[in-house]
Amino acid sequence: MSKQALALCALLLLTRATAHGYGVLTHEAVIDSAWDDIKPLLSKRFPHTAPDLLEHSRAYAYGGCIVQDMGYYPFGSH
Repeated sequence: MSKQALALCALLLLTRATAHGYGVLTHEAVIDSAWDDIKPLLSKRFPHTAPDLLEHSRAYAYGGCIVQDMGYYPFGSH
């Protein structure tokens, strides 16, 4: 291994990458992007559910994805 490659590897290992947390709107965007995959699964699991109740379940999905941001998650930020 050349000295340049070794120096590059050392530089990459010693630099610290920052990781920023997701915000509330990002969590909702994840639900929005995955909803087309989630909705058929809900329809299959609960076949007699009215379409308006399926849309209502989307609100619960939003709530489930942001509860950690609100501080209600066990061992979460107070």
